[in-house]
Amino acid sequence: MNVYCLLAAMKDDLKENAYVEFAMYDMPNMRTESVPLNEWLIDPEDEILKANVIKFDIETDKNYGYLMFTIFIAM
Repeated sequence: MNVYCLLAAMKDDLKENAYVEFAMYDMPNMRTESVPLNEWLIDPEDEILKANVIKFDIETDKNYGYLMFTIFIAM
């Protein structure tokens, strides 16, 4: 599955309440900054959209009530 398929499977209300960051699977220290998912979707990077999803992690932020997606990709 690629990043586009994963994001397309998310419902709109989930996208409104989520942050996303991308990390290279082979080098997890190489990652993007976390940004609101809706903001990232305004101008997504084609290379990342086409990248294969190896795994992803979801954490909740209890203080602010949003979900944090870390998506590990291979390009």
